[in-house]
Amino acid sequence: MPPTSVCEAVRAIDRGDVGRARHLLGEMATELAAHWQGEETGLFRVMAREEMFAEHIAPLIRQLHEMGELLAAASKVHRPRPVRRHPSRRQTARRHSTEPAHIRRI
Repeated sequence: MPPTSVCEAVRAIDRGDVGRARHLLGEMATELAAHWQGEETGLFRVMAREEMFAEHIAPLIRQLHEMGELLAAASKVHRPRPVRRHPSRRQTARRHSTEPAHIRRI
């Protein structure tokens, strides 16, 4: 995963392009999951046998899983729906009233 993907996702968020950011974060989550699975089943398994590295492996694996969960969750974040402002009944009645403006009740 090139660093430009991360930068592009941040820029998409900054400009409000949530769909693009969500797409990029989903791609990152997928790519990193494959990478981390390889580390867990390969490199980390071998390193865990060495006393010098053993105590560091479990926290690394936990961090990888947390990062994966964060990216997966972030890629599913929905854009908040805009608040629609409907006129109140009083405003609607005022607009449709046949009384002259200076006589209308507020």
